[in-house]
Amino acid sequence: MESVFAPFVVVLEVLLQTYHSWTGAWGISIILLSLTVSTVLLPLSILAGGLSRKELRAQQEMAPELAEIRRKYQGERQYREQMALYERHGYRPVMALRSSVGLMVQIPFFVAAFLFLREYPPLSGASLLFIDDLAKPDGALGGIHLLPILMTAVSAASSFVAAASQPQPARARAQHLIVALAFLVLLYGQPAGLVLYWTFNGIFALGQGIVMRFTTPGTPENGARLRR
Repeated sequence: MESVFAPFVVVLEVLLQTYHSWTGAWGISIILLSLTVSTVLLPLSILAGGLSRKELRAQQEMAPELAEIRRKYQGERQYREQMALYERHGYRPVMALRSSVGLMVQIPFFVAAFLFLREYPPLSGASLLFIDDLAKPDGALGGIHLLPILMTAVSAASSFVAAASQPQPARARAQHLIVALAFLVLLYGQPAGLVLYWTFNGIFALGQGIVMRFTTPGTPENGARLRR
């Protein structure tokens, strides 16, 4: 399985070593690596965000008719009526998968970072701010790992900004929370260098969400600005 992600690991290692040759600091180099990967993937993230908004608008437009169909019909007749509704709106349920493109593209880089940074010998003894050793969990609060908690808070804030920019179904909001908690569990006891990488990935996503909230047509802020 690791061989599948080997090319991604090589890319990350070359970038990290290049940044270290420039900065002489492994912590700063990890931050630069995280921001570089996020920047490279930014166009796909923007595309996925646009597709997600389009998907939500389509669902909202069909919701009243879909509720009526489910109230009036059962079984095969309900299925046929739903398909007819989708046909009238030019919608296919499989289109919902398009909004996952951004996440799917990030997965190889996340796995590569996990394989690479959790056991990268040069990080041993390297420090950054309250992190004494990037090759070990931070233990900043008397044995409590602060960085994974910060990472989860950033992820939750990013989800909040996204929900404020574009109304989301309760199920989608719950999924965001579950993913954030899953990463907390997965990374809580991992080396601080790895968690640092993912934390700044989240900070980049949060910044992107804030920018898009104020620049994307149809958001509450832009609607108010246009009315003024």
